[in-house]
Amino acid sequence: MNEKKTLKPLTRAEMDVMNVLWDASHALTINEIVDGYAEPKPAYTTVATFLKILEAKGYVEHKRKEETGRTFYY
Repeated sequence: MNEKKTLKPLTRAEMDVMNVLWDASHALTINEIVDGYAEPKPAYTTVATFLKILEAKGYVEHKRKEETGRTFYY
């Protein structure tokens, strides 16, 4: 039986992160996501926290590229 996975609704701040990701043509690092914001830009740690929440909700996932080592791409 196919069950549809229902995603939890996004807050305004989570939607802001998603809009930066949707506007990109490729996976982004946290620094690139921060750069995608208008001034005043949020702190790196703030965006990282929202990405953790979005990943837990099932909206994003992260990957590591072999050549970059520890850098996550969303």
